[in-house]
Amino acid sequence: MKLLIVVDKLLTGFDAPSLTYLYIDKKMQDHGLFQAVCRVNRLDGEDKDFGCIIDYSDLFDSLQEAHSDYTNKAFENYEREDIQGLISDKAQKIKKKLEEARDQLRSLCESVKEPKDEMDYIAYFCGSDLEKNAQKRRLFYQLVGVFLRMFVELNHLEKPIYSKEEMQKIKQEAEFYRHLQKMIGLSSGDSVDLKSYSEDMRRILDAYIKATDSKTLIKIEDQGLCEVLAQMDINDFNKELSQVFKNESSMAESIANNTRKRIIEKEAIDPKYYEKLSSLLNDLINQFREKKLTYLEYLQQIHNLAQQVIHKEDKNYPKKINTNALKTLYDNLDQNEALALEIDACIRDNKKDGWVGHNQKEKNLKIALRKTINDEGLLENIFNLAKHIDEYH
Repeated sequence: MKLLIVVDKLLTGFDAPSLTYLYIDKKMQDHGLFQAVCRVNRLDGEDKDFGCIIDYSDLFDSLQEAHSDYTNKAFENYEREDIQGLISDKAQKIKKKLEEARDQLRSLCESVKEPKDEMDYIAYFCGSDLEKNAQKRRLFYQLVGVFLRMFVELNHLEKPIYSKEEMQKIKQEAEFYRHLQKMIGLSSGDSVDLKSYSEDMRRILDAYIKATDSKTLIKIEDQGLCEVLAQMDINDFNKELSQVFKNESSMAESIANNTRKRIIEKEAIDPKYYEKLSSLLNDLINQFREKKLTYLEYLQQIHNLAQQVIHKEDKNYPKKINTNALKTLYDNLDQNEALALEIDACIRDNKKDGWVGHNQKEKNLKIALRKTINDEGLLENIFNLAKHIDEYH
């Protein structure tokens, strides 16, 4: 919802917590005025920390009086410390949240090894096990989000609360953390960047922090680094990626991380095929680390590998192996074409609607497959594989 205009409505019936700004151009006082403040000040997700009131009717003197009446009379039987903070100073609230996020970011990044260059941050937040470090990355993204939102709010204040020197330092930190967020997101395949923020927040951030994202980088964030690598000319791809990463080693690790992530995601639907690609990927990254491959040689080979990961259907198969299900069976039956065709026919002839997860239907299909597959271990492997093949559902 971009804009909601309320001409006149009882505040008890007006409830829109997603609205951040309330423009008042009518005389209000006492409880009604105080209630209006409370309405716009309701939280609504991580993008909203407090509400803002644009006053066209000089109501703030009345607001102070309303606040005084509300706290002194409505809460006259309560201790003062129990009611403090009902209306807080916006500037101080922004400063408190910003400094909290600032301190937590410093603490989180404190364990990054010196000299804290790109590779050090990628190693700390991604490492060799993306899933193991996922919680650490999520915390980082969350803290950066709070820090950037508070930075934007600082720039909206009428009266600055930091000196020019300190404000410049905060801006540099905002630029650093935004760049780091982008780099880690691309390297891990999380592709968070600013898509987790509202459109308005991204536009405002771009006004305060220089943005150099090309259409290709935006496409990478939408589709994934591995997918875009498989589509692009490697020289063009390298040129675009160098906008985010400053050295070839960090680019190489990031490409490997993204490719490995896609392999893991697809492995269940064709274990043999993707296990082979995983082994090839490990060989490639080891050769690059040992300087047996130049960066461009590595990029060319991993480009070819990415195409195999994303476009498995382009692999050459026998003429009769012409569906994704048959290709998966063929790859996992040591390329036994006759057996793959026989098992495929058996599954299609005997499977019932909704068989996956239904004990009796699974049992009946397994009995039928046992007539074709004599090896019990192979039967279990093929049966579990069939559960992940959409064509058999």
